[in-house]
Amino acid sequence: MTKTFNEIPVEYGSIDEKRAEFSCDLFDIEEMHMVVDGFEDPLVFRRNDEILPKQVHYIVPEGSKYKLIIKYKVKNKSLQNLQFEQIIKKHGITIRKRIVPMQESAEVNINKDYLHVAFIPQDTVPSGILVRGQYLGHSYIYEDGKIVWDQPFIIEIVKKGNAPCLGSYD
Repeated sequence: MTKTFNEIPVEYGSIDEKRAEFSCDLFDIEEMHMVVDGFEDPLVFRRNDEILPKQVHYIVPEGSKYKLIIKYKVKNKSLQNLQFEQIIKKHGITIRKRIVPMQESAEVNINKDYLHVAFIPQDTVPSGILVRGQYLGHSYIYEDGKIVWDQPFIIEIVKKGNAPCLGSYD
């Protein structure tokens, strides 16, 4: 049975079903990195890890500046005008929304070891005691203005001084 946390499913079936969430007809997202300024190790989700979280869940200190890096393989046809959108909500109200260019074009991966890499510009996590807590988010990738991939996530804002980490592994 699937449970929900503020409308996001938190229990999934097989590891293959979880991996499928990082896939669409056009590409496979192999890795997603959140690089938090001031911390050496990025937070990384890898599609082929032995253990995957129940959901994408970033835990970051208030006021942190971070960048996202998406590594992916293009499957069947070259892609044009890729954009990345991120929407973060609290109690159904949009707190933050951004749409940024991801890549102008991405060719089909002939070399199976090659990964396309998209760098999503820096953003800042809000700060203050009132903004701490869990926020629901959704990431979208568009090709030529059409949604081709979407992924729900949680971003949890914690007190400054805590190290960033990944959640939802229990």
